[in-house]
Amino acid sequence: MTKVVLDTNVLVSAILSATGKPAQILGLAREEKIELLFSASTTKELWAVLHYQRIMARFEKLKIPLSLVEEFFKGLIKASSIVLVNQEVDIIKDDPSDNVFLACALEGRANFIVSGDNHIKKLGQYQGIQIMDPTEFMAIMQSL
Repeated sequence: MTKVVLDTNVLVSAILSATGKPAQILGLAREEKIELLFSASTTKELWAVLHYQRIMARFEKLKIPLSLVEEFFKGLIKASSIVLVNQEVDIIKDDPSDNVFLACALEGRANFIVSGDNHIKKLGQYQGIQIMDPTEFMAIMQSL
């Protein structure tokens, strides 16, 4: 099965737009066509971002209770594979917090990292792991 690490921006975007490519990627996970990978660090990053004031304001504007978002992600993470990361990665210097996604993908032997973040995307690949945005990823998955 195709193993995928989703950057936090993709996960949040999936909630903010139920019809966008990020939501379609979560649909692939629900249909068990891909396996999502999380680590303690990527989960911690997700929880921190969900509680940013600007993100909570966007949920509020869409009348999506934060508690519902939290429950959704708890269920998603529970249904995903949890990767134990034993090594640090220090490749992305411009935004070091993004390195947790590389470490998770490396330890979990992911096929893809899907991100909307230019710090990650500009790598193109990392140790054989393809890095792309949600539109590119969905195009590949639809061609399989």
